[in-house]
Amino acid sequence: MNPTCITHPPAAGRDPAQHRPVDAGMSTVEVVLLTPVLVTLLLVGSALGVLVNARMDVNGAARDAARAGALERTHAAALQQARDVAAAGLDGLCASTSVTSVGGSTAFHAGGIFTVELSCRVNLSFAANVLGSTETITVQSAAPLDSLRRAG
Repeated sequence: MNPTCITHPPAAGRDPAQHRPVDAGMSTVEVVLLTPVLVTLLLVGSALGVLVNARMDVNGAARDAARAGALERTHAAALQQARDVAAAGLDGLCASTSVTSVGGSTAFHAGGIFTVELSCRVNLSFAANVLGSTETITVQSAAPLDSLRRAG
């Protein structure tokens, strides 16, 4: 018998040499209590990683959309080209996207600036219980219009 080990007294009718120490089974209890905490931390970390990656992708798509739109001759064509480029850049990432022109057609002239606002609803269904099912990321990007351009 180990003199440093605290033990419960043996149950009636049991051999005193076969009783267990007080801390027997504590590892199991610790694992059962800590597993949900560790899984939650893993899900939160994964969701935050997805959000950071999505934010970078949305920033890049907005930049590309503004640059592509700035090359068009009319505001309507520029907005359509921006939508097409944004959709291609965000293929499969967003549950829904929205591309709008900030400033409208009045800012679309030689030497002006074409600004787009891109909104993307990122699907977080794998971590729905932790952060919610979707997160909306909205980004604005601008590109200058050529000051020597011909009007359409």
